[in-house]
Amino acid sequence: MPAFKPHPTAAQKLGALVTIYADRPLSWRDFWTRFLPGTLLAVLPLAYGLWRTWYGRSHFGPAAAAAWGRPWFLLSAAAVAPLAWWAYRRVRCAGRRIIIYQNGIRIQEKGRRDRAFLWRDLSGISVRQTRERFLWIRMRELYRVTLYPHIGPPVRLDPRIPNLAELAARVKGKIYPGLLKAFRSQRQAGRNLYFGPISLTPSGLTLQGTAHPWAQVVRIDVRAGFLLVELRDQRTQKVSVAEIPNIELLIQLIQEGITP
Repeated sequence: MPAFKPHPTAAQKLGALVTIYADRPLSWRDFWTRFLPGTLLAVLPLAYGLWRTWYGRSHFGPAAAAAWGRPWFLLSAAAVAPLAWWAYRRVRCAGRRIIIYQNGIRIQEKGRRDRAFLWRDLSGISVRQTRERFLWIRMRELYRVTLYPHIGPPVRLDPRIPNLAELAARVKGKIYPGLLKAFRSQRQAGRNLYFGPISLTPSGLTLQGTAHPWAQVVRIDVRAGFLLVELRDQRTQKVSVAEIPNIELLIQLIQEGITP
């Protein structure tokens, strides 16, 4: 991979380069193993269809030429569509990378403007682990990571970036200490603490707009990708962890004794 040289101004703010998470760059391997075989699958039916069209026209007329050539042209077109989609995705993936610096993170995607954030610009991160399936076969695991800047919409990282779980752990290690300190300070001041659809208050817990006093909360647990809140009336409320930024800090604050 060629050496990465950030813009001088950006480098001054983001600090020293730590590591780069990037997809595999384009190489001759892609040509020989994917593009060339795919091209042959598209060209061979086209060539045979042209021969069938010529033979039908020269021996039986235009009607036979159209009837004999059309199926092979359709087959060739059906092969071109996935080949073109793969080529587009491969070129785009080869140009995407996420760079971790000492003081922040930069996100690069081909065809889009670079986005850079200092660690202090981020108010949270959420991570959801899923597994791809094909019919009954379990495929590879995917990590869906979302960054929450203080200003602007959430930033969803491409789930196909390699080692995304490690990347998320690095980001948490950078932003969690400062966020935990701020949350503890807000708690001591009697303020509400916000974690997306959940907020912690001195008197209770608000879940998706519904307030529950601490006396009604029996247990809070994380299971199978959901935060479960068990209430005394035997109801259990659940929220996907993908919607909850800083869920580890939420659990830690509850364990530390958020209740009066």
